[in-house]
Amino acid sequence: MNRKLELFVTLAIVGLFLSSASISVVAATDNLDGKVIVIDTTHGSFHEDFVGFVGNMTSYGAAVSVMDTTYEINDSIDVLMFADSDTNFTATEMADIKAWMELGNKTLWISGDSDYSSYYLPAAANGLLEYLGAHLRITAESISDPESNDDAAYRVMANTTGTSDIAKAITAGVTKNVFHGPTAVAGYDDGLVDLRTTDIDYVDVIMSTSAAAIAEDTDLLETEYDFYSAQAENGTYPMLVLEKMTDSFLIVSGETIFGDYKNMYSSVSEYGKPVGGLKLVDQILNFCFSGYDYPSYDDAPSFTLLTSLAAIGLFAVIVRRRR
Repeated sequence: MNRKLELFVTLAIVGLFLSSASISVVAATDNLDGKVIVIDTTHGSFHEDFVGFVGNMTSYGAAVSVMDTTYEINDSIDVLMFADSDTNFTATEMADIKAWMELGNKTLWISGDSDYSSYYLPAAANGLLEYLGAHLRITAESISDPESNDDAAYRVMANTTGTSDIAKAITAGVTKNVFHGPTAVAGYDDGLVDLRTTDIDYVDVIMSTSAAAIAEDTDLLETEYDFYSAQAENGTYPMLVLEKMTDSFLIVSGETIFGDYKNMYSSVSEYGKPVGGLKLVDQILNFCFSGYDYPSYDDAPSFTLLTSLAAIGLFAVIVRRRR
């Protein structure tokens, strides 16, 4: 093999390696240092205890506060979290949240809850998601799992991690976590879509239930958000989903897993089982400030991919000439 041939073979190998390399994201909390995190419970919330989350985020260098009486946001906030809100947002509030997201480098987390006995319904949260132009919605259902749970079917133990490189990075070291009495997350693309079978640009399913999970419409109201329960097949319902929205991130979850309730934000479940809730929450927030540069779905093939293809082509030409 002559020197030119060696050069092109090397270039091809390097190009292929770079074009297929997975995301390198440190599964840590370094990116949370100095961040301002605000949890809102003024729009209705069934989970109002965040001592563990506040303590950990503070230890990472973040400043955390809970809005429990007066709602007010400002540009200095980096992470805004709505804990299973079921009170409608005003037009002004929605406009302010959208403007805040458009500043860039912001993270909005909207959590849901099951529709058991109509204690929680997702109309308020979905109204905000629609206004923001998000491709995610919270369903009006109760998810249970007779096989993967924390000693009761409604204490769902999600154990299916996402398959994208981003999901793999966020769930590093996490195999399961409790979503206590959750609902699920659906996609939205000119109507509700099943995130188990439909891919949406810039949307990554991070964690789902097991294949044995069941979706039920327990509030007995007929709405379009009785989505998964209307389908015949069970299982792998999306519990935690991430969407990149321009230069900010949206997180939607079927439960308030950043709260203390039933040890969802913990390393040990209520019934003593090892879980990854604490790590999962920390790592998804850390990822949102990692500076990861999403490739555009509208872009041409990457330089490294083009390089590798060109090198392979030249390699083929050289080999043919040598015959």
